[in-house]
Amino acid sequence: MANKSIDSFVGEVRRLWKEHEEKGHPLDLRPPAAESAVAAFERKHRIKLSKEYRQFLLELANGGAWIHSLNDFEHRGTFKGIPGDFRKPFPHRRKWNLTARQFASMPEEGIDDAGYAAFWKDYFRPNLIDGAIPVCEGGCSRWYLLVVTGPGHGNVWIDEPGSEAGIFPATNGRGRRLRFDEWYIAYLNYLLARKSVGWIV
Repeated sequence: MANKSIDSFVGEVRRLWKEHEEKGHPLDLRPPAAESAVAAFERKHRIKLSKEYRQFLLELANGGAWIHSLNDFEHRGTFKGIPGDFRKPFPHRRKWNLTARQFASMPEEGIDDAGYAAFWKDYFRPNLIDGAIPVCEGGCSRWYLLVVTGPGHGNVWIDEPGSEAGIFPATNGRGRRLRFDEWYIAYLNYLLARKSVGWIV
């Protein structure tokens, strides 16, 4: 992304944040991260953050406005069993989910509780989202993932196991996959159109 586009992204986010504040939406913004802190995070996890997400951290905020901070990733209990291993390549190239037949084979709760629990433990297994960091939680077990390792680096994917929707790329209306800056602008606009942003999806 050219510097002009980066500057445009920063300016548009600030404009949208102002609209959210005027609607009374709490942003809970944290101060931007220092370059040294971002670089240290990348070295520690042996990854390279996308330039758009880096710009968000360095110029806008290190967390807040529905985006997790770098510090959140150091305390993985925040993510209730996720994420996977940041250093391993993201395993998906297209939408992933179980088939209808596989869901139909799920053991019945109350009859085979151990099998039922094992089925869902496997469906929620962290290695399905290796190579991605969960930058935003949408509620109801929906997570917005930023790919940091492997093909598709910098793109946003959606992990929605709670509704049995699987893992799929965030796209625009024409099916083009979205990078962090494009997704975040669209997400802020989406939230502005809602009556409530308590639990958001």
